[in-house]
Amino acid sequence: MSELKKERLIRELKVLILNSVDGVTRGDAARYLGMDLRTAAAYLEQLTDSGFAVKKTSDAGGRGRPVAHYVSCRERLSFLGLAISQNMHLSAVLIDSRGKVLKEKKLQLSERPSILSVFTAVLELAKNFRNVRGFHLYGIGLAISRWLQPPLSRDDLYCSLAEALERELKIPVCRDVNINAVAYACACERRVRNLAVIHAGLVMEFGLVRAGEPDLGFAEREAWLSHLCVNPEGRRCYCGQRGCLANYVTTDALRERLETVRRKPEERQKIIRSIGEMLGEGIIRTAWEYPELELIMVYCNPELAESTKQFFTRHNPRPGSLMIELQEKNLPVVLGAAWESAFFELNRYAADFRKEKP
Repeated sequence: MSELKKERLIRELKVLILNSVDGVTRGDAARYLGMDLRTAAAYLEQLTDSGFAVKKTSDAGGRGRPVAHYVSCRERLSFLGLAISQNMHLSAVLIDSRGKVLKEKKLQLSERPSILSVFTAVLELAKNFRNVRGFHLYGIGLAISRWLQPPLSRDDLYCSLAEALERELKIPVCRDVNINAVAYACACERRVRNLAVIHAGLVMEFGLVRAGEPDLGFAEREAWLSHLCVNPEGRRCYCGQRGCLANYVTTDALRERLETVRRKPEERQKIIRSIGEMLGEGIIRTAWEYPELELIMVYCNPELAESTKQFFTRHNPRPGSLMIELQEKNLPVVLGAAWESAFFELNRYAADFRKEKP
């Protein structure tokens, strides 16, 4: 049997167990998966060994052996979020399957650590979260700053980190970029299924959740957003066209423009209003590109917030069904990484969870 088929059958078995009140017998599993009893029993034991389920026996009523029922251990499973920031700050948070925070920790790595020292620090930190308050660590979400990976670095120094953690800890590890982890954390917190997070920082970042699932791709959509033409008469961009959004709203681009009118308050306000409207135009174009969105969260320079919001309010393509929020607080990266792990390893299979969260 191929590994892909086996993974699919395991996923289907998780669905069956998570949505069963009384547990699943070997016969139930065999019928549900359309396979022989022995193979179904082996899969059930595999899920038991991983901590996903527990085997309980009940009296067969005097007819044969006691019947084994495999019951979900979801309430005793935990999920670890790990985040590595651009300045090599390592954060960790442990949550249960419902999102309650069980434990947190932060470390500051050396300014230019070797790959081995990063791996060792992350591994040791993860080991400290394996058994907390009787919870069994079942999944890890790893979010790594996009500044530590291509195309913004020469090499993807940490490309094998997730694989190495999974090999050493025997625990599934999903890897993503920080902005996607933020988007998923925000979607969980606000209980929406379609959400975008736009961050006009040093570069344009674009996290996305669609139909309740984190969209792991980011490079293409960030390139699309960065090079939206918002000023046809603007300077030529390195991409070949004029007036690209990123050349106005990112941190350094905005600073350059404001420096030219440093001693002219009226001109400064005019530039801030104009660039805020450009960011608003980018948000409107995002709404057209992703018509399913319910909420767009925007992290930007606070000076742009008012004109951006006013422009969006005037031109909102779906008033009443699409909203924006302009944020100034820190991005919830590490919590989002933990939520992503819980989703990919457990919660996407549970019908009752989908009713409560994205």
